[in-house]
Parts: sequence; C-alpha cells; structure tokens
Amino acid sequence: CVENGGRCSLRRRGLDDDDAFALASSLADADSDTSLARVCVGMDLADNDIGIAGVRAIAEALRLGTSRAVVAVSVAGNPGGETHPHKTPSVDARILHGCCAANLLRNAGEGEALKSIGDRALGDEGAEEVARYLSEERGYSHRHRAIGFQHNDIGPRGARALAEALAGLPNLDEVAMYSNRIGVEGAKWLAKWTVTKCRTLRVLDLGGNGVGDAGCIALAEAIVGHPSMEELHLDHNSIGIDGATGLLGAMQMTEDSRKGRGLRRVWLHGNDGVPEELNARVHAIARRNAGAAGEILEQIPRDDLAALEAWEDDVAMEAEGEAVKAGGGSLPGGFKETSTLFANRVAAAAAAAYRRWFPDHAANTRGTAVIAAIVAHERDASSPFDAPGHGDRLRVLSLGSGTKFMPREVAAAAAAGGARRWESVVHDSHAEVLARRAFLRMCYREILDIARETSTYKVAGAAAPWRLLEPAGHAGGFRMRPGITLHLYVSTAPCGSCSMPAMAGGASNRAFPSFAMRDVDDVPWNELWSGVAARHEAGVFAPSKPATTVKGAAGRGERAPAPGVVFARLRDAEKVPGVTLSCSDKISRWQALGIQGAMLSHLVPTPLAFSTVVVGRKFNPDRLRLGTCCALRGFASSAAALRVHLPAHCAALGTTVKLEGSAGAGERIERSHSNRADAGDGDESLTWARGDGTRSRHDGRTGGPVGGGGAGAAGS
Repeated sequence: CVENGGRCSLRRRGLDDDDAFALASSLADADSDTSLARVCVGMDLADNDIGIAGVRAIAEALRLGTSRAVVAVSVAGNPGGETHPHKTPSVDARILHGCCAANLLRNAGEGEALKSIGDRALGDEGAEEVARYLSEERGYSHRHRAIGFQHNDIGPRGARALAEALAGLPNLDEVAMYSNRIGVEGAKWLAKWTVTKCRTLRVLDLGGNGVGDAGCIALAEAIVGHPSMEELHLDHNSIGIDGATGLLGAMQMTEDSRKGRGLRRVWLHGNDGVPEELNARVHAIARRNAGAAGEILEQIPRDDLAALEAWEDDVAMEAEGEAVKAGGGSLPGGFKETSTLFANRVAAAAAAAYRRWFPDHAANTRGTAVIAAIVAHERDASSPFDAPGHGDRLRVLSLGSGTKFMPREVAAAAAAGGARRWESVVHDSHAEVLARRAFLRMCYREILDIARETSTYKVAGAAAPWRLLEPAGHAGGFRMRPGITLHLYVSTAPCGSCSMPAMAGGASNRAFPSFAMRDVDDVPWNELWSGVAARHEAGVFAPSKPATTVKGAAGRGERAPAPGVVFARLRDAEKVPGVTLSCSDKISRWQALGIQGAMLSHLVPTPLAFSTVVVGRKFNPDRLRLGTCCALRGFASSAAALRVHLPAHCAALGTTVKLEGSAGAGERIERSHSNRADAGDGDESLTWARGDGTRSRHDGRTGGPVGGGGAGAAGS
C-alpha cells in the first residue's frame, strides 16, 4: 500500500474467508503502526475465493469508522461478491460499496461531491449505507451542496432512505440520481422529503428512472411555490399526457401566484407519450421564468474584431511571460529555445482566451475540467527566423469545454425524430470536438465576410481584420494564408489511443504493442517545423492495423483499452446513433482528410491539418503520436489508390502551463455562481469561435439547448 500510494492489489491470489478476516482485522485496528487503516485507500480483491462471510467482515470493518480513507474495494469474481447467473453484486458487496462511497463523501470537498459516488453499483443496500452516513454524521454531511448517485441501480427502497437523509442537509443545492430504477414510489419519496423539506434545492436530475405519470405528478405538486427549484430533469421516464399536464399546471400555478422561483429549465425529451404541443407549453413557461430572472438565451452576437485584436495585443506579452515562467526558455534569448517553450506559449495563449471567454467556468470549475483550443501561429513575413521574439504571433481561433456525449438511447430518440431533429443536436461534446466545431463556424464566417467585401465598395485605406483564410484565386476557393500553422491544445490527453495505458503486451492494450522510445519531437525550436515526418518515420513504430475505439463505458468482461472508451469494429463505429469515435481517432481522421470536413472542403479544397498537438495532463509523447498521426502510416497505399492526400504528421508536445485555477481536483471551493454550465461540471458544454461576441452553451447529454427548449445550440 505504501509503495503504491495507498492502493493494494491482491487480485487472483487465492484468498479465502480467513484472509478476508485478517484484512478486516487490520482495517479495524487504527492503533497499530502496521495497520492497513493507516495507509490504505483502496484494495483490489477481485477473482479470489472470498465468500459472503469474508465480504461481510470487510464491510463491517469499514462501518466502524477506523478506515475512513478507504474509498474503493473490489470483490468482483468472488463467491461472496456476486450473485449468479448474472454476476450482479451481492447484497454484502453492495453494502461494502456503500461504505466506500460514504468514505468518499466524508473526504470530498463541497465542489467534488456531485461526481463522487456515481457508477459504484450501490443498489438499495449501498444507498442505505450512504443515507446512514448523511443522517448520522452531520458534522461531515452538512457541508454537502451537490451529490450525485447516477448509474447505481438504486430502487424505491434506496430512494426512500436517501430522500429522508437528503432532507436534513441545510445547504443542499443539487441532486443527480439519473439512470437508476427508483420508479413511481421512489419519485414520491423524493417529492415528499427532499423537494418539500429542502428549501435550498435548486437542481434535481431524475432522468431515466421510470417515474411515470404518478411520480411526475407527485414531483409537480412539490415544486409549486418552491423558493429555489429552477431545474428539473425528467427525460426518458415513461411520462404521458397526465404527468406532463400535472407538471404544466404546477408551473402555471407558480407563475400566476408569483411565489417561488419557478422552473427555468425542464428536460422532458424521451417521453413518447408527451405531445409536442404540451412539451412546447412547458418550455414556454420555463423560458419566461428564465427571462424574468435575467438569464440570456442562446444568442451569439458578432464581436468587434478591432477590439478583439487590441485585446490580443495587450495579453500577448502576459501570455509569453506565463509560458516562460512555466519553463522551457526565455524570450527572445536566454535558455535554449525548445519545443517545450512553444508548447507553453500555445497553452498560455489558450489559457488567456479561456479566462476571457469562459470566466465563470475558469473561476468556479469543480473537479478537473477538459479544455481544448485551436491556435494559429503566424510567422512574421519580414523575418527569416521562425523563432520566438522575431515577430511571430499566436491567436486563439476557437475554444471548447466539455466531457459528455449523447448516450445511445438519447441519440436513438433524436435519430427517430427525422433528419432535421438529428442535425439540430450536438452528438459529441468532448472539448476537442467542440473546439473543432467552433473553428468551422469561424471559417464559414470568414468566407462570408470575404465574399461580401469583394462584392461591395470598400473605402481606400480601411484596415482589414486579421483572418485565417484568403481567396485562392482562379475559382480555387479559399486557402489558409501563407506563414500560418494550426495547433491543437488539449488540457488532458484525448480519449482513446492517446490515453492508452502503457501495458507491455497486455491483451487490453492490443492496439499498441510495448514501446519505449525517446521523445523524437523534443528538439530545438528551429527544428520543430522541419522534418517532423522524417523524425516520426524513423523513430516511431506503428501497427499496420490500429484498433478503432468509440466512446462509452466497458461492461463486465469487456476490454477497456483506455478510460471512457471501448474497442469497436470500424463498420459499427460510423453513422450509428449513439456510437461516437474516440477523440484520438477523430484527430487521426482530421489529419488525413482535413480539419474542415467534407462540406467546407468544397470551399477550402486543400486539407487543413494540425502542425502540433499540445497536451497538458497525461502527456505521453509516444501514445500521443501513435494516437493522432503515426497510426495512419499504413494509409499511404490506400491514399494513392483513392487519390486523396496523405495524412499529415503533427509534433507531439507537452506543456507545463496549467489552465485550472485554485479550484483543482479534490479541492474545496465556494460555489459563487448559480449557473451549472459556468460552474464547470454537469452536462452543459461551452464553445467559442473567434468573432463570437460571447460563449455558447448547450447540454452535452442531450445535444440540444440547455433546458430542452428554445433555439438550437450554436455548436450544432
């Protein structure tokens, strides 16, 4: 445990109940210097021979409170940890999971609690353990403002225990309990206890719980005149006309009485029994409530480009200073100017734009956010040197922040609504994809502006705004201006191949064999732009047939090559609602076919590609190269046959510049802003493109506007 940061792996060691009793005894003994209670934070006991008594003993040891640092214990694959034939967690395993979840909440700050106990297979028994902690240990639980119980197989009994416990939390702001099975009875208990008695509750997410009409009506009655409730998720709940009518009536009563805040965002999609007309009336009241509260609906005004360029000039030196402070050289001389300095400059430019356009997100983000930016580097045409301090400039072209994508059931519902409905939603809201979508918006806007200028009289001497594109001439469409290169910044390694664990020869790492090579892109600045393809060809091994990965969580027995993705056949990964390629695979495709995509390629025929990919957290240069450009080396022969461009290599760079503010992962923060999107977690996603006067936001889980009604998301 000491050597592995408190985590102990005893998987497949032939352990039985006697061994489990010994472990439980050590966990219960907080006084001994050699006790597990002093050092252990997690144990992997999977695939042993521990029975029900052994699992129960470990759970009882955690219940004593002497091992409050233990937040995860796996007993899967043990006779006492699973019930057959479906291999679901046993009752004692669920109690054990609940004890670990309670420990996690004890140790979590206010800002982290929303995500801390989702996907832990709690069931009713585990939920009751968490409820016991919330009710009996007020010294810890009173501080919780936002708690998430999503994807935990919680039924009506567990929902009742949690509802009663949550009602006693004095500062509760948000409860996420989506994708469980609480049903009608669970919804009634939550309405009776949590909603009615907790007057600070602002957000309640019960999507995908089968609450039905009766559950919806109970919740509707509880929100009438509620002083704080403003957001309610009831999507995919088998609600029909009766339930939706009851909700509409409750919202009308609150609006007419002018008592209570009134719901401003309501999720009702996925309930096939609710007519569109009734759905529209619910959303109309929500929009009026939001308007009365001064909330701005989805509108993206044009920015003053002259003012934007003035701001870019003002922050340029500040960003350069931030890059130097993070390490990698000095401007224009001093230490050796390496690729690290350039990576830091790209990240610092992205950080400055992030703080300007997503200010509340930057100040209040909870946990670890994922930010992506597309940055243009322009060399000074009058300078023979492509190096810092020689007039080169960095400009941020687009930003994206998000970690969600549409689940299969939501995507299937959107696809069933027809082509117009399908095209109006954002299917993938991971940060890299959102930054690329915003980049396309900027390109279309530039093309439109150029076309307008060439068809109208222009005042002589009028200063032209900075642009990425220019006319190619002779009916050749448009092209990127000479001297400009594009660079992708991501605050953490893209999901998929770029995040593959470095497991030598393991079956779960069949996409990439073992490799241990020097960082071929760690070169002096003046060598960074030239010879990148030659460096990669000579120094990087790539498999001939890289595996395809799609976003999603692995089921039991399914191989997960990297967190948040699973393997898939290519034919099953394209044009299937709810199946989305990993970000690594998408970047690979952009490098081969062009960032601009099929439609824009008619106007910008030459493929645009990234010259570098800059990564903050989880940077591994080999995995990054293999996941973005080098895995496509076997594509060359096919490219010649299809008469398409060869994939462009991009240098893999790491940065030491951090975008996160003081509210980093696991730290406590005060929630000073009431907007979920700008608070940095939840389902909302943010985008911005150069030329936008403000950021755009949408719901990453549904792909539509926040609240489920109103204009389509600008990122769609």
